[in-house]
Amino acid sequence: MSGCNALVIESNYDEEMLDSGPYPPFLKERVRSNTGHLSNEDALSLIKLILSEELGFLFLAHLSETNNRPWIPQNSVGATLREAAVRTELLICFQSEPTEVKRIS
Repeated sequence: MSGCNALVIESNYDEEMLDSGPYPPFLKERVRSNTGHLSNEDALSLIKLILSEELGFLFLAHLSETNNRPWIPQNSVGATLREAAVRTELLICFQSEPTEVKRIS
């Protein structure tokens, strides 16, 4: 993935929000499992591993409306992109609206 021009990465939940949120324990365990969802921290770790100059667009997708807020991954990933001094455009994908169309070459 490190040579891609565009990536869509799930950034589903914030650990603290999931812990204190309304989901029953069995569902919290399923969300966190190896077959569940990627947390904001998981997504950030992956992004740090694969980030390259070639990455023009990074879409963060499948954000939980219950256990996440768009600004949480946007701030952490945005800071990582600025620190790396790459020109990657960060886009947050919302469940309730279409994502901006981008030309990917």
